[in-house]
Amino acid sequence: MNNIENAKKDFLDRYNPNREIKKALELSIKASVQRNPTYSNEIETNSKIRKDIILFWKEQLAGFSKNYKDKKSLDTYFQNVIDLKNIMNSKFTDAFNHSRYINDKGFRIAHSQKSLSVYLKHLWCLGLISEPPMCPIDNIILTKIGLKYPQNKWGYINTEIEFKMKSNLIISYAEKNNLSVCKWELLVFQNNNENVFK
Repeated sequence: MNNIENAKKDFLDRYNPNREIKKALELSIKASVQRNPTYSNEIETNSKIRKDIILFWKEQLAGFSKNYKDKKSLDTYFQNVIDLKNIMNSKFTDAFNHSRYINDKGFRIAHSQKSLSVYLKHLWCLGLISEPPMCPIDNIILTKIGLKYPQNKWGYINTEIEFKMKSNLIISYAEKNNLSVCKWELLVFQNNNENVFK
């Protein structure tokens, strides 16, 4: 078994030992919200509405992922992230008005990118889809490519320009190391001691 296959197995053994799609969906949403405030105060205290949002969110992730059985372009992926952001904001207009983002409220590109990318990573490691065109992004990955505070911040990202710019920086860094971006991130993630899902 090569390094990448070992890293896939390690990732699944650590986070999804039973190899469940349900678990992959749960962890994908959890990863996108745990350090990145999402819901308005009213939704944060209303578990029924929050459950409805999460169910819809999971349905969207599952729907988008069907397109990735075969290899997809980076442009398709970028568009999927933007589409997911827009769908969530349209369906739940006031749900994501967290006070942290007073001037730029809503379900953000950062939430969309992280949830879709983590889900695609699980599916790829499970052997259910082709290698995705982009890896999950967070401040750990941005720091690994040499960005320093505040350039390594991710949670506030909500413009296509900055999203694409930082994605392309990561891709270029991975390619300089003779790896695709998802393989590079998988190895970086494997060697990082921080359990980002706790």
